[in-house]
Amino acid sequence: MTKTKTMKQKITIILALFSLIWVTSCEDYLDVDSASLGLFEDEIFSEFNEYENYLDFVYDRLNRVYNGRTTGSGGVSSYVASRCFPMTTGDQMRSQDKSATEDFLLEVGFVESNYKSDMWEYLWSVIRVSNIAVANHHFLVDATQEQKNGLIGQAYMGRALAYQFLLELWGGMPYLTAPVTADQMDFARETYYHTCLKIAQDCDSAAMFLPARWDQGATVTDDGYIGSDYSAASDTRRFTSVLALAVKSRTLLYAASPFAQDSKTAEDSNSTQQDWEAAAIAANEAIIAAEDNAYLMLPFDNIDENFYGVFNNGEALYTIPDGMNAHQHAASGLFGQFTTPFSLTQRTSEEQCAVLATHDIAERFEAVKYSGGAIVSAKPIVTYDMNGNRTYHGADPDMADYYNEQNPFNDPNDVSSANPSGVYPGHSGYGRDPRFYKFMIYHGRAIDRWGKAGVTWDEILNQYGGGHLWENYSGDRSMARRFDMSVGSYDLKQIKSPTYDNTTGYFTGKFWDLGVNNILGSYTRMHHPYPIYRVAELYLNYAEAANQAYGGPMGTAPGARYTAVDALNKVRQRATMPDVDMATYNTVDAFHDRVFNERSVELCFETNHSFVDVRRWKLIGTQDYREVYEMEISLDASGDTEKYPTGYVYTPKLLEVKSYDPKFYLCPVIKYDVDRSVLFEQNPGY
Repeated sequence: MTKTKTMKQKITIILALFSLIWVTSCEDYLDVDSASLGLFEDEIFSEFNEYENYLDFVYDRLNRVYNGRTTGSGGVSSYVASRCFPMTTGDQMRSQDKSATEDFLLEVGFVESNYKSDMWEYLWSVIRVSNIAVANHHFLVDATQEQKNGLIGQAYMGRALAYQFLLELWGGMPYLTAPVTADQMDFARETYYHTCLKIAQDCDSAAMFLPARWDQGATVTDDGYIGSDYSAASDTRRFTSVLALAVKSRTLLYAASPFAQDSKTAEDSNSTQQDWEAAAIAANEAIIAAEDNAYLMLPFDNIDENFYGVFNNGEALYTIPDGMNAHQHAASGLFGQFTTPFSLTQRTSEEQCAVLATHDIAERFEAVKYSGGAIVSAKPIVTYDMNGNRTYHGADPDMADYYNEQNPFNDPNDVSSANPSGVYPGHSGYGRDPRFYKFMIYHGRAIDRWGKAGVTWDEILNQYGGGHLWENYSGDRSMARRFDMSVGSYDLKQIKSPTYDNTTGYFTGKFWDLGVNNILGSYTRMHHPYPIYRVAELYLNYAEAANQAYGGPMGTAPGARYTAVDALNKVRQRATMPDVDMATYNTVDAFHDRVFNERSVELCFETNHSFVDVRRWKLIGTQDYREVYEMEISLDASGDTEKYPTGYVYTPKLLEVKSYDPKFYLCPVIKYDVDRSVLFEQNPGY
């Protein structure tokens, strides 16, 4: 019988395929590829192109989740969106005012109406579409076996990623592996631990079907650097088997950590030791797959390409695009919008204020000692024990050759017209972890592309204010200056309202492309990729798990290429940092501090790392986590150049003590969805 596609039938098909679990509004989920309209279900899944177009919905919705107006919010609301939730509830970032703490975000922000229509529903729609794609793969006839495998693998991978994000914010979920009907909407939740294991199983399934690369013809150099030709093919953005193993690695790391272990039941036979071993083995498998398929860490000189300028590169495993509107830094993705301070963009809305970095994350970048132009040794400024207790080492006598509290940002490699020797007199031998100068916006950091020809300094100073560190630049640019983060300076201001002024003394700098001045016209047009997975994380996952599983930093998983400390040092060596001091960090607990610190530094401001890491180790109730510090910088009035070599006084101060409630380990589920369910329960405390 000939099928006649009426408008009613077309609408019915689309609604059936894209209807959601716990739907509150379905109109956002009907935005599918136009080629799918008017097709019957067997037609969609029998033709390769239609099947692939259908699965592209998964990429679209995950892009919206990861690359919404804030990390993972997808636009929680106009108020909460500007807070970059959930990372501002970690210990690395703060919003532009003090009200956006855990208690506000988790109790007030989550009941606002816009929240209901975005992130939560996008993730469940990905699960729904992935399940339908897997369930209907038998219809696919117009495809090679390789193409069939790729489509099935992408469906498994989409489901795993959606569940992983749900896990990170909301905990264990009903793990649905098949489409459900309207009368099957009520399911009991899995534990956090069980959800981890089921995500790992989906990753195994995805890895079986997916290729390791979609760009077999790419040019790969010996150090893993991949040229611009890698960015040309759209399929390079699709999920791979290496990504599947990376997701498994991260998820099993969660499963072995204390928070997940607390959710285990009497039926769970694995010991904590066995869970750490499984995490180490998974991380090793991911490392081997990455290295054998030319996914390698970029050279340090090119590390910025993970964050701006180049969409795909040899380190990226899964990256979210934010478009090409970075010069405006508005509506172009998380850090395309929120990384650049007001003094460069002249924004007018509170929603567009830049997010702040805390002094807490700044202190995690180690102090280093130079000799002959190279770093020869390093010492931590702060350390944290397994319980999150903080010890400050900056004032210790043995730190004198590494760290000066009144010149904490000295950069021996910073040569400019204001600092022609590259060092301040008498302090040439010390600096900070080189990643500090790339990942943070701090007092004195140079702005390479500031002005434009024809605009005089008098015009800039008269119209936009000034600061003590503004300078003419003697290089090949027409103008340049430095950030002035001292009290009352222009760079601390936000939208011309004291309410939103910078209160920490730092901005996030990892995704800032070193220029971008929308008002003065010196902006650049760059891709701003947002890395969800990259190779460096694999080594850090392995270092943490192998240390816990095999008794210390020399621990090695079966068949592994690295010990725990080798893997950690590989990440440090890429950053030109010296190896970890094994005379000091030679026990499980001591080495864990170094791994945790390295994760904070290398992965700072990326995806949900800072939100999850402090939670999986159950640290958010500790005093040192709750205390958030700022760096107050003021002009020295004493004239004591020996004590204050930069002419400024640097004073760390307590900014706030964050609220704590055990319920803050997880976000609340929308009340509407809980109220309409019998088996599905709200998270504890809400």
